[in-house]
Amino acid sequence: MKRLLALSAATILTATGLVACGDDASQTAENAGSAVETATSVVASEAQEAGDAASSAVDDATAQNDDNQNDDKNDDQMEDKAEQELQQFAGAEPAEGVPGEVSGYTDYAKQELQNEGVTEDEVTQVVQAAKNQDPNAEVEWDDSGYWEIEFNDIDVDIRPDGVVHEVDR
Repeated sequence: MKRLLALSAATILTATGLVACGDDASQTAENAGSAVETATSVVASEAQEAGDAASSAVDDATAQNDDNQNDDKNDDQMEDKAEQELQQFAGAEPAEGVPGEVSGYTDYAKQELQNEGVTEDEVTQVVQAAKNQDPNAEVEWDDSGYWEIEFNDIDVDIRPDGVVHEVDR
């Protein structure tokens, strides 16, 4: 829009200048018409570029939304798989207590590490605090098949075999 105004102003100034310099009216009209055609062409080109940019932005937003929905679906699938793996541990609290170390992570727990900004070292500290009966560590057996441990504002759900099921900050 700014270019349109600038071009229009330039056209008027050109036409005015030509008249002031003594050009005849037909020459002035021809020059003014040429300037208007140029201004129209530039405005049309700018409008096309703006339309293309808007269309591209809509396409990008749609693709991002699709990616987010796929990520949510993948997260749900990983969580479902982790829940199914827990079934073998469901029931009474294991006699051996909390595992002393981490032996691995479910796919869901790996994703949660990234999402929650928790490091594997922090998870290890939480599990060791529970095993060492640190008074600041809260430990509870969940009959679904895992230990719930909270320590230093990090929650770790760990199976009896040492595989981390879920992580939250």
